[in-house]
Amino acid sequence: VSSRMPEGWYGWDNPIGIESPGFKSRYAIKAYPHVDLSLNRGLMQEIPVSCVMKDSFWQFEFKAKLYYAETKEPVTICNPGQTRRNCPMLILRTQHSDHQASSVVHQFRDRDMKWNPDDWSTFSITVRFD
Repeated sequence: VSSRMPEGWYGWDNPIGIESPGFKSRYAIKAYPHVDLSLNRGLMQEIPVSCVMKDSFWQFEFKAKLYYAETKEPVTICNPGQTRRNCPMLILRTQHSDHQASSVVHQFRDRDMKWNPDDWSTFSITVRFD
């Protein structure tokens, strides 16, 4: 396992880095806080349009730990059943293959996630691309 950033990961013009230890591994990807409140925060991984078939289902799962930017303390309040900015979410941005048309942003939350402020929490959802 390398301590270098895996190819294809981006930070929305934010710095991203490697954290150690990860979940059952030596490393994890770390996203640093964003200064504005836009959706352009966290981590992004590009998925080529050619990989996404119409009416296909995709399972997205990741482990997350969240910390307050100001204090570096773990996020203790996260109710996944409610819309809160301090819970993990998956943001998918779709765009036509010619990259000329405007993109569409889709937000997903795992409303059944069991939040553990002292350890890794599992985010898991299935998304249908139509």
